Amino acid sequence: MVELSRGSALLDVVTTAYVAATGSPVSWVSAGVPGDTACARCGRATEGAGRRVRETVSRTFTGFDGWVDVAAPTMCRVCVWVYSTTALRSDLMLVTSDPPCATKLSKTRLRSVLGTAISSTSAVVVPLRPGRKHVLPHALWGRVAVDDVALPWTEYDAERLSAVVRLRRRGFSVTALARAAPAFGTLKAIPHRAWSSVFADWDRLGPWRERTVYLDLAATASTSKRGAA
Repeated sequence: MVELSRGSALLDVVTTAYVAATGSPVSWVSAGVPGDTACARCGRATEGAGRRVRETVSRTFTGFDGWVDVAAPTMCRVCVWVYSTTALRSDLMLVTSDPPCATKLSKTRLRSVLGTAISSTSAVVVPLRPGRKHVLPHALWGRVAVDDVALPWTEYDAERLSAVVRLRRRGFSVTALARAAPAFGTLKAIPHRAWSSVFADWDRLGPWRERTVYLDLAATASTSKRGAA
């Protein structure tokens, strides 16, 4: 067996979240050990029994992107956990590698986390349509995983999120932010002396208008809602 205690930074995001959430250490069984079957999703076999794929995901499941062998019959216990824990399809989460930690986030806390670049030892998980998709299985270190992609998040993105927050506070809707220019109906309600800052913030969002999933993420992060700290 290969013990993962050698360095938690070596773990993938899913395994790190599993260790943090369950408190259970994980050992990968060496390849070729008789009686062990490789996991359909990750290709590894963990110590202890796994479970058959169809006991974990439904027959209508289509999210096989990145699975090692979709024809394999079983899944390891880590992958069973990530696909069968219902809350993981809705929770906003910050996962850090050393020590392994998985923290449920409120939207306010998410905004704080995204207020700076995401480090290479952190991963953020944001289901944009809570309950509808498995997002954590596709998370990567240094990125923000949303419904269909893991997005890079730099200091420039953090600045753009701040611009979104300011513009929403001035009365612009999330839908309006996707437009090339601010609607005059909203703009005229803002003091004229503030227009230059509105236009500056509007221009900052140009790169996000070319990839609107960032605006979808910003909509979640800039909406206040009670929840975990």
